[in-house]
Amino acid sequence: MYLSLNWLKDFVKLPKGTTPEELATRLSLHTVEVEKFEDQAAKFNNVVVGKILEVKKHPGADRLQLAEVEVGGKVPLHIVCGAPNIAPGRFLTSNILPTTTLL
Repeated sequence: MYLSLNWLKDFVKLPKGTTPEELATRLSLHTVEVEKFEDQAAKFNNVVVGKILEVKKHPGADRLQLAEVEVGGKVPLHIVCGAPNIAPGRFLTSNILPTTTLL
């Protein structure tokens, strides 16, 4: 069974400074065995939110669009997008940078 640390914090007051690893050890010693601990945040290191600056039709596909997106870098990124409802001024909730792999 997977258990979210944030969910657990809704029901249990944890001492300040307790790390997830310490909590897993304490749970294993006192109640249930914790088989493993996975840091989910590490998977999203290269995921950012971007603001759409410009949208153009994709020259080689009817259902795709080219979006120019500001993600906080020096130059905007050019992203191929299949969503029909994108428009300048809107935000992409999860813009994956080229080096990112999500499992």
